[in-house]
Amino acid sequence: MRVVVLVIATLVFSTPIFAQDHYKIYSVEAPPLSMQHPETDYGRGIVLDAVLEAFRRLDISARVEFIPWKRAQREVSMGRDAFILPLARIPEREQRFTWVAPVMDLERSFASLRLRVDSYKQARAELRSIGVGFGTAQYHLLLANGFSEQQLVEILPGKGPSMLALGRIDAWFNGTDETLWYWKRDQQIEPLLVGDAVASNQLYLAASLDVDQALLESLNRKIVELQREGYIERLKARYLGGEVASPE
Repeated sequence: MRVVVLVIATLVFSTPIFAQDHYKIYSVEAPPLSMQHPETDYGRGIVLDAVLEAFRRLDISARVEFIPWKRAQREVSMGRDAFILPLARIPEREQRFTWVAPVMDLERSFASLRLRVDSYKQARAELRSIGVGFGTAQYHLLLANGFSEQQLVEILPGKGPSMLALGRIDAWFNGTDETLWYWKRDQQIEPLLVGDAVASNQLYLAASLDVDQALLESLNRKIVELQREGYIERLKARYLGGEVASPE
């Protein structure tokens, strides 16, 4: 009888107890990283699929909401027990969020119809107007690298191809994979000139500053587990094509 009691106690205290059984994740339409209405049978996007799998493995329910990106960041940073993805970890955001775990790397580049742009220096000198997504890390990156606000045109998600085709911007500064995804989706005829990556950073699952620490630690472990299993690399190969890297 004593042995049974000890076993039950061990099970109770080793099982994480979360603040609630339902959490909200805010995201942005950024194929192939996250998608509100998937245009393929793949799923919800590389980053969103990975994070939802982490929640599933913890047997925790998560509801995904897509709202304007600046508002989403404000809701999470000022709220409690809310999550956001895919969020780049840049100085302007460092103190506003709890950084749960990096999910994948993202390269950023300039895309244009009239010239190939391979560096910030070239872009500053040769581009008059550069499209960047509302509230994205791209805007802050360009300001930090010496661009003037007058050179930057904040645009809605996915509007880069049409803005380029209409000549309303000289170039689009964005995540390379997302740029190519949208260009292919819109079936643009003109060849797109995508320069070398000028920046690379990690995309995170982030959370409110006031967040359930037990869930935070559990999610971190699950995302690391997914990386070690090669689960995220398989997602990337499925969405982007290419070979799957071997698990660590």
